[in-house]
Amino acid sequence: MGRPGTCDIPQKANDVEIRLASGTDLDALVRLAGAFRDHFGFSTPVEADLRASIAQLLQDAATEFFLACNPCGMPLGYVQARYRYSAWTTALEAELEDVFVIREARRSGVGLRLVEFAVTCATVRGCRTIGLNTNERNVGAVALYRRLGFETERALWQGGRQLWLTKSLVVRSLSRHNARRGSRRTTPDANEWASHCGRRIDRPGEGRRQSSSAVPAPNNRLQLTPYSLRFAPAFGRS
Repeated sequence: MGRPGTCDIPQKANDVEIRLASGTDLDALVRLAGAFRDHFGFSTPVEADLRASIAQLLQDAATEFFLACNPCGMPLGYVQARYRYSAWTTALEAELEDVFVIREARRSGVGLRLVEFAVTCATVRGCRTIGLNTNERNVGAVALYRRLGFETERALWQGGRQLWLTKSLVVRSLSRHNARRGSRRTTPDANEWASHCGRRIDRPGEGRRQSSSAVPAPNNRLQLTPYSLRFAPAFGRS
């Protein structure tokens, strides 16, 4: 048994362990991702979908999760980092897709430590840039990222801010396409649709995710997020 209070939320970031997550951390990551979803007031993805997706991403060589825990191993927050090669920098680039800290551990330096850890890991992997997106009204997050050297302005555009734009995509039915081909089928399965687009879909449990080229299955809707700022560190390209 530890001393009284040793399993409380740490008051200082130095009392927090930051580490690379593994498959044994799946339950913790699912709980944190669910809390992140609830923080935004979303009802989806449901827990089963989060579990399947995170389990698949934990096997993806281009994805890493970083976990923050208190001295007793209680999960406090996480970061999801994605890596891809860029023809413009002739090197890897990193993107922080998720940055989340539970309410009780905020304003204690946990988020700062998590992002610093992610930046270090990206540097070790040979990434030339690292970026993320957040809304400009999320002033606390903006201040944190600026403190760590992220910026929105680019000299190329005389100080203009970089914008990360999103668009909701709805996969249309192939019924008309099949009708033109004389087929009676009106509801293609996911891989037929993917084949139509020259892609292949790997479902959870069917092997490692190769890249982001897979397309969503029919009737899936991607979440439309508000316009937000795209950050890149000062050492990024113009």
